[in-house]
This record gives sequence, structure tokens and C-alpha cells, in this order.
Amino acid sequence: MAKGGHSKPGSVKHKLSESNRVDAAALQAEVKSFASGLGLAAAGIGSGFDDTDFRPLNAEQKRKFKANKPNTESADIQNVPKRKAQVDKQNTTAPAQQPAETPDVVRERNWNAGVGPRPGEKQGHSLLARDSPSLWYEAAAALAPLPVLTGAAAAASVTEAEFEAKKQAALAALQNEENVFERDLGRKNGQDARWLQQVRRSGTTSDKVAALTLLLQESAVANLRSLDALLNWVIKRKGGRNVVTQAIDALKEIFLVALLPDRKLRFFEQQPLAAVPANKEGTRRLLFYHVEDCLKKRYSSFVTGLEECSRDNLEFLKDKALKAMYDLLRSKPEQEGKLLSGVVNKLGDPSRKVASKAGYLLTSLLQEHPAMKVVVVAEVQRFMFRQGLQERARYYGVIFLNQMVLSHHESQGGSDLAKRLIDIYFTLFKMILEGHIGRAAAAAKEQEAKLPAKSKDRHRDRAGGRGRGRGRGRGRRRGSRGGSQGRGSSAPPEPKKALAEEVDARILSAIIAGVRRAFPFVATDDVQPLIERHSDALFKMIHTAPFGVAVQALLLLFQLMAAQSAVSDRFYRALYAVLLHPEVARSGKSPMFLSLLFKAMKGDVSTKRVAAFAKRLLQVAQEQQPAFTCGCLLMLSEILKVKKEKTRRERVQGLRLHISDYKQ
Repeated sequence: MAKGGHSKPGSVKHKLSESNRVDAAALQAEVKSFASGLGLAAAGIGSGFDDTDFRPLNAEQKRKFKANKPNTESADIQNVPKRKAQVDKQNTTAPAQQPAETPDVVRERNWNAGVGPRPGEKQGHSLLARDSPSLWYEAAAALAPLPVLTGAAAAASVTEAEFEAKKQAALAALQNEENVFERDLGRKNGQDARWLQQVRRSGTTSDKVAALTLLLQESAVANLRSLDALLNWVIKRKGGRNVVTQAIDALKEIFLVALLPDRKLRFFEQQPLAAVPANKEGTRRLLFYHVEDCLKKRYSSFVTGLEECSRDNLEFLKDKALKAMYDLLRSKPEQEGKLLSGVVNKLGDPSRKVASKAGYLLTSLLQEHPAMKVVVVAEVQRFMFRQGLQERARYYGVIFLNQMVLSHHESQGGSDLAKRLIDIYFTLFKMILEGHIGRAAAAAKEQEAKLPAKSKDRHRDRAGGRGRGRGRGRGRRRGSRGGSQGRGSSAPPEPKKALAEEVDARILSAIIAGVRRAFPFVATDDVQPLIERHSDALFKMIHTAPFGVAVQALLLLFQLMAAQSAVSDRFYRALYAVLLHPEVARSGKSPMFLSLLFKAMKGDVSTKRVAAFAKRLLQVAQEQQPAFTCGCLLMLSEILKVKKEKTRRERVQGLRLHISDYKQ
């Protein structure tokens, strides 16, 4: 044995050591094959188990240092057996196997992305730059503008195959963003990632809502599933009403803050797909197009869920849904027609509190966005003329319209909006008088409801009568008479006309107030045609409506005619008739009526007509209370002063004209 304990070449011990030497390359190939069989490898035998992420940093540096160190081994150790050479040759020449597809069972499992991709999945990179804006629509706006297509390319559209290809590319990009977000979240803060996963699985409702909202604020592009979870609570209303209210608040906040831009969203097929290039920048743009399409559909579902919640039996849930619809309507233009319809529809809510709040919110909306007046008026008009609507709901609609602040600016509707409001008011008044709506319509419905019962009784009388003789004797004679009456009265009754005591004074007062507010904003050239068109309806209202409504109608007519300096004889005749109304001294509108009477008598040019009014007024005053009588006497004294001075001036002027004619 040589010095140092080394065996001589050719000795027995040296031969045994060579036979027991392990082939490192062959052992590594066997380990790789075994790991691949267990599903721990991303590829075939050639790739093996990648333990790079599990190696300590110092051990990795030592391994690299040893690999670069020159070999001082003896020449006999460098000789390798033929089996090792054959294995190396197989490993270098064998083609790499394609990655196997990830089974659905593996894909659905919870996976810690911080340790790498799932088995069979590639570790991708995010298409979004690190310095890109956090909001998706700002990041989409920051992209380079698309090339302008000219000629035939501008007119051509994508084929169905190209559309499907671009759609699949967008879906793949979205899936990649979701995987990258989970991986980065686990690497940045594994404790937070584990908490989010635990909360989403078994946390309380408040914690789940908070976790889902946090994920959406972190990255809306990669967390559309969190948005779907919140939407399910609102649409399906699972977990109690408190859960629904929390989800409504969270969704409203996330849509307003992070998801909706200040423009209307577009579907994927509405985007300029033909101009999108086939490169990384184009894939990024397709990703944003797909996200916008998903958000538009989900936001529409959210608005539908709010409408369903606004029809719930619980008042606090209706109030929450109404407030959410109003906040979304005044802040973002997306789905504004649907939201406006939902808010206007709450004017007919059975709860007076909710209905009045809907009117207040609509007024606040017009104060913040005056340009929406035309759109809001059109929606309220459709609501008020809906069939089967309750009278209280129609009254709330009229109250909202007559409190609207009008303007001469064309951007806020101008004269056209005022004329439209006047047409709405007089159409409602006509329908009330004809018995289609109002108390007269309700009386007609009650009469029609009683008709089937009477017809049934008459049919029984006609069949056998009410006697005991089975068609003989008195019962038969009654049956014959009843049968003839039944055949003659089978037709439904005509609609009942509205009488003075059946007209709803509240809605008529609201109509007249709205007309009086709208007429000053009508263009000067359009006033006279409007008076001619609606004067008949106003005069009919004076003779049929209660005293308070008749006074307001007279005020409106006098206001319109005095502006044109043409108060007609028909107006004075109607005013003279109202003087004999039994409520002239007991109504709360009596001071308003005396004021109108004073203005009309003061401006009348006919002395005889003024004398007739004074005589009628004295006749009425002598039978009323002292307060009303004193008011009438004071008013007549003022009229005499004005007329006496006017008569004296007229006499002096006539005398001067007579003297001048005599001198000539």
C-alpha cells in the first residue's frame, strides 16, 4: 500500500473501488424519471425536477464555484464507462416532450402561486407594465393610438374566424393576468395571501366583502371573479338583507372609484378589432377590450339587481337600492336610461316616504345636471301615462314637474321644454274630465266590478226564477221578466263623466300651478297659439272644478290675456259666474279671488260691466260673514276712486276736444 493510504493501480482494493463507484449522470437521470412519474416535473425526463427555488443562496454559489474550478483529478478518474456515455448521448439527442395539459381537477385546487406554476402550466409574465396606471381605463388610454386604416381596409370588418381568434387571445391574456396576480401576491406577502384565501373560504360576510373589495381595488383586471361573487349576493339576494346591503355599498363604491370611466362602455364586438396589430401591444389592447366587455355586462346585471331590490317588501332595502341608483346615475353615464327609469318608477312606491324621496332625488339630479331636464321629463311623462297607475303616483309626478326650475337656455330645454310641460298638464286635465283617470275612473271601475254579480243573479232568475215551483207559477213569471232585463243590460256601462265634486282638487291645483310656472318661459310667438289651443279646457275647468281650482284657472287666463292686452269678454263672463259659487267666502282661496276680481274690474274698459260686478258683489257680501263683507266694501271703494278719477280725466279730455272742435 502506498503512502497516504492510496491503493496502487491494479491492486485488488483499487478494482473494488472502481466497481462500487456510482455513476452521477445515470443517477440523476433516474431521479428525473422518477420525479416525472410523480407529476413533479413540468416536462418529460429531460427536464427533471427543478429545485432552484428551494436551494439556499450560499449552496448555489458554491455549486457554481466548483463547476468553474479546474479539474485536478487524475486521468484515470476522468475515464467514464460506456454506459454513462450512452446515457448522456440519449439525454442530449432525445427530443423534449411537450408539456402535458393541466387536468381540471388540478386546476380547480387551491394553489400557492408563490412556489411556482401548477403542474403542466407555464410561468407567464404580466402584459401590464409596472409603471402603468392602476385603473384599467387609464392604462388603456395610455396605449399608443391605433393605426388609421384607409381605403378598403377601413371599410372591411373582421371575419368570424378572426373574431373568435381575437376573443380567445383576450381570454388567454386574462387568464395569464389572473395567474400572475396570484403568484405576485403570494411572493410579496404570503401572510396576506393566506389570510385572503382563508377569509374567502370560511370568513364572515363582512370579512368576505372586505376581502373581495380589496382584491378588486388591487387589480380589477385580474379579479373579475371577486366581482362575480359580490354580484351574486345582490342578484340572488342570498344570506339575508344585511348581506345584500353590504354588497350593494361595496359594489357601488368599487364601480364608482375603480371600474367605470367617465364614458359609456362598449362591447367587445363594438371595438375596432380590424386595426389591432398582431403583437404584444395588440394583445394588451385586446385584454382591455375584453375587460371592458365583461364590466359592461356585469354592470348591467348589477343595475338589474338594484331594480329588483327596489321592489322588495323591506323599506330600508328599497331605500338603499334607490340611493345607490341615484349615486350611480349622477356620477357615471353608463346605463343611465335604465337607472333613470328605476328612480322615476319609485314615484309610484306604496311607501309615501320612498315616493317623496324619489322626487327629491330627481330634483337634486336636475340641479347637478341641468342638461338632463328634457330626458327626465320624457321619462316622467311615460311614467304618468302608464296604465293602471295609482292616482297618488300620478300626483307625485305632477308635483315633481311643476317644481322643476325652467330656463330660457336652449341647453336646458328652453321654450320647447315649457311647451311640452304645458301639453302634458292639459292632457292630464282632459283625461281627468273624460273619466279615464281620477275619482271618476275609480267610480266607473267599481261599477264595472259590480256588474258581473248582477248579471249572475239575472242569469239565475232567467234559468229558474226564485220560486219553489221549478219554472211554474210565480217563479216562472219572475224568471221571464228577469231574463228580458238581463238580455237588455248585458252591455258594459259607459265611462262616468267627472263631476265637480268628484274631481281631485289636489292634482288639478298642481296642474294649474305647473301651467302658470311654465307659460312665462314660452316664446312670445308661441303664447297666442297655446292660448287658443288650451283656452277651452281652462274655461271648462272653471265651470266644473272646485272653487280653488277655478280661481287658479282664472288667474292663469288673466295672466296670459293681460300680457297680450286682450282680456276677452268670455273671461269676464266666467268670472261673473264664479261670484255665485257657494265656497266664495269659506274657501282659503277667497283672498286670491278678491285680488283677481279687483285687478279685472280695475282694468275693465266697460263702465256698465264694472257696475254689474259691483252689484253682484254687494248681493253676495250681504249674506256672508262680517270679515268678507268688509273686504268687499273696501275693494269697491278703491274701485270707485280709480274709476272716478278715470271718469273725470275722460270728461276733461272730452270737453277739451269739444272746445277745440268749436273753435275750428
